[in-house]
Amino acid sequence: MDDKEFEESLKAVIDINTNVETHPDVNKGPMMCALQADINSVYGQALLALGKNEESITRHKKELAAAKKSGITDLKVRAMDNLAVSKIDFLSSDSSLI
Repeated sequence: MDDKEFEESLKAVIDINTNVETHPDVNKGPMMCALQADINSVYGQALLALGKNEESITRHKKELAAAKKSGITDLKVRAMDNLAVSKIDFLSSDSSLI
């Protein structure tokens, strides 16, 4: 995937995420929460690939919150793994924290 395709894909994820987060259904059901977790997973991984570690951590925290609301164990496990990877990468990139 070249840079242009990556940027277009990231923009699509951001747009979808905005639609899901602003969905008028305040009491989002498990499937909507699962969708939100999936979107934040992809969004967080893209941010990590761009070197935006702190933003990636924020997205993966949102992923974990949505995964917990969904009640789907596999989503919670994936979210915790993604969050751990982002935090490790953040700590590795800042030598003053080691």
